[in-house]
Amino acid sequence: MLKSIDEIRSMFLDFFKKKNHHVVASSSLVPDIDDSSILFTNSGMNQFKNIFLGIKEPLYKEIVSIQRCLRISGKHNDLKSVGYSPRHNTFFEMMGNFSFSSYFKKEAILYAWELLTEPNWFNLPKKNLFVTVNILDKESYYIWEKVVKIPKERIFVLGDKKNFFKNDNFWKMSEFGLCGPSTEIFYDFSNGKYLGEFNSNNSINYLEIWNIVFMEFNHELNGDFISLSKKSVDTGMGLERITSILQGVRSNFEIDIFQELIFTISNFVDIKINHLNKYIFYIISDHIRAVIYLIYDNIIPSGNHRGYILRKLIRRILIHIDFLKVKKDFHLYDLFYSVFNKKLSFFKIELFDNNFLLRLKKILNNEQKKFLFNLKRGLNLLNYYIYNLKGKKFLESKIIYMLYDTFGLPLDVIKDVCKNSNIEIDLSKFENKLFAKKKKSSYQISYNNNIFSKSNKKKFLKTKFLGYLNINNIKSKIIAILDEENNLLNKTSLNKKKLIFILKDTIFCPKLGGQQNDVGFLFTSNKLNKFIINDVITLDGYILHIGYIKYGSFSVYDYVILQYDEFNRRMLSCNHTASHLLYYSLNRILKFPLYKYSCSIKNNLICVDFFYLFDISDKDIKKIEYLVNLKISKSFLVEEFFLDSNNNNNVNNIFDLNIPYLKCKISNNYVRLVKINDVSEEQCYGLHVQNTKDIKYFVIYKIYNIKHGVKRIEAISSDYAFDYLNKQRNIVKKFSKMFSSEEDNLYLKVCLFLKKNKDLLKRNKIILNMYLDNTINLLSNSKIFMKNKKNFLIKDISDIKLYQNMSYIILNVLKKKFNLEIIILIKLKSDHLIFYILGNKVFFLRNNIKEFCSKIISFFYKKNSVNQEKTKISRNFIILKIKKNNLIFFKEKLCVLYAYIKSCIY
Repeated sequence: MLKSIDEIRSMFLDFFKKKNHHVVASSSLVPDIDDSSILFTNSGMNQFKNIFLGIKEPLYKEIVSIQRCLRISGKHNDLKSVGYSPRHNTFFEMMGNFSFSSYFKKEAILYAWELLTEPNWFNLPKKNLFVTVNILDKESYYIWEKVVKIPKERIFVLGDKKNFFKNDNFWKMSEFGLCGPSTEIFYDFSNGKYLGEFNSNNSINYLEIWNIVFMEFNHELNGDFISLSKKSVDTGMGLERITSILQGVRSNFEIDIFQELIFTISNFVDIKINHLNKYIFYIISDHIRAVIYLIYDNIIPSGNHRGYILRKLIRRILIHIDFLKVKKDFHLYDLFYSVFNKKLSFFKIELFDNNFLLRLKKILNNEQKKFLFNLKRGLNLLNYYIYNLKGKKFLESKIIYMLYDTFGLPLDVIKDVCKNSNIEIDLSKFENKLFAKKKKSSYQISYNNNIFSKSNKKKFLKTKFLGYLNINNIKSKIIAILDEENNLLNKTSLNKKKLIFILKDTIFCPKLGGQQNDVGFLFTSNKLNKFIINDVITLDGYILHIGYIKYGSFSVYDYVILQYDEFNRRMLSCNHTASHLLYYSLNRILKFPLYKYSCSIKNNLICVDFFYLFDISDKDIKKIEYLVNLKISKSFLVEEFFLDSNNNNNVNNIFDLNIPYLKCKISNNYVRLVKINDVSEEQCYGLHVQNTKDIKYFVIYKIYNIKHGVKRIEAISSDYAFDYLNKQRNIVKKFSKMFSSEEDNLYLKVCLFLKKNKDLLKRNKIILNMYLDNTINLLSNSKIFMKNKKNFLIKDISDIKLYQNMSYIILNVLKKKFNLEIIILIKLKSDHLIFYILGNKVFFLRNNIKEFCSKIISFFYKKNSVNQEKTKISRNFIILKIKKNNLIFFKEKLCVLYAYIKSCIY
């Protein structure tokens, strides 16, 4: 009877439990915070890495686990092979047994052989198994030949003696460090027919099923391999691979779990699976498992890092399912929910939690909606270019770059579409353009990473940071001075250019973890020389103090006194501790998990960005703010612990610490933990208060969305929080006085006022509309002059009340009503003669209105000897100010003006 994947998983664990192994649960797909070497957990040994390195002691000497893994980035990236290769998956489960200074080669080999071949276990035919060993691993060869009794022709020795560590049968954790030979077990599908042609890198006739690594050496920097006193065993067997053998199929995608997934997918599409399109079903079924566990492990789709990988997988599902002509009104979550209804065996019970399903639905629906619009547009354009190739089989890189950069079509989509259409693409120029763009848009620091030559580096000690001691005014020595071009100087002079000082000791905290740096100054003991420090950064293991000379000069090896701005330091400390309390409160109050995106700590602002796909109500904000202030009022001690990463012992004398990088990671084998009672314990290298009561008060300033799925909280604390509250209180008092109301009734009073004002505006609007209607009716009762098939209106409006700010509206209504080309309205008022002019398009003679006015002024001046006092020209009217004794003349001779204006127009 064929074994299911569930049975195989259980049999593996049961076997090693009987061999006294302790079962350890799978860790997250996201590696531990102190392991930045990998993006995702990609092997079973990842969670035991610190044990192998000797950093941690194992709780158990013999362990068995089934670790979920993702190979989609870095050295192990199987994304391109998925669907086309029968043996590769992005997400898979790695079964492994581990020995930490317990059993070694003989036991590990015998365990593997027993599990694979014994009738009570996997019961594989011995004749179908063969093994490989490293050329220098004579012990493993002896065990296979003499103890297990495998024929010599089925034991393959790989590598050569000079390069024994450069083949598949030698495993290294990194370039240097722990390493050792391995022995691998293969399954032969050909029953020995092609065994003589064995090549570990390429064959469809055999399959590697188990890799057993013996960690017995340490690769030293000088190239030597030193034998370890404590030896370990690390094994790995892919669950999907061994299942395919036990179920009698030749592909991972033909085992029971994938067949169930493919059947579920087929319910959403109109095309049935066949030998031409089966790779599409394979890709979708593979990515479903990866997406579910990435979201389960708290990854959110984004444009970079792990979030980018998740987004890429979701989009690949959408693209490939579209190839299968998906049914109408398809929602990606429906497919995933259908998968869950199957209760497939690779899911944990926790995955069926309603909160997780709600989060999954929100993420998938948002990603689908956002992506499909760009995808449809980009695919249509790509297909257009492919169609216009007219028999050619090559797509230029400039088209690829345009589709990618301008229309947002993913490169993987372009590759897949071109592959399906048998079109070749050139990515070399595309990658060059992409690199140039990234380089242009990226932040380029103005200081070289290698600020000293190798010879000079030997002379200088790296800066010792004493900023955690809360002392000011310390004495230090200048060990180097650089200018903006990174030139080493022996002496400075008074100038406004930036200079860089590197000191033996410093109390200035640099920018780190989003926190702004200390500011202040340094001066000589005689106070005749002063250097202003406004920027502090870490680079190449040194702390750089950047600023300018206020007065005097400095030389290398001068002794100086350092003094930071105490108010700035206090505010940074308050805000940084408050940010820890804020993040604690966010996780306690909000219903669904949130994930920190970035954090910025300034002396007057706390800015926290986090992934959260749901709405945050005013009630939630009030609760978050209340909880932070509650923890502040408890007067909790803020403690710092320096731990030795090798043995986790406290380092009591922090005067001896040398931490040049000051980033939130292990530096010089020390880790700094900041603990706030039982509320928060985080690895952090920033500035903090000694007691939460020092923060005094905390206020959430505002919260808003900065991009899809990312929210930003801006908050303030301490003195700035009190200033903000006092300003708010003063504003309330002013409004209370303005409305003659008590503060408790102010809101109701303002609401009543606004309601009355709204009613008044309605009445005013009615009156205004009546005025406009009446004015337009009066102006409409005018003779429209015709000239060269153009309508124009000239009207004396001395008897019509026309408001200046309403003139534009009235003129436009007249223009549309009578299809007028030109409107000239003339009004005599006191000592002003006003022309309202509207002509073609917007205003009559708009470009040369000054010339037109000068002609009119000239006409009056020459013909009537008018003394012009003032002329005002604006966008849609002209005012001529004239002497009073000429008013009667203009009124009587208005027709002359009409005639002259006509002549000017035509």
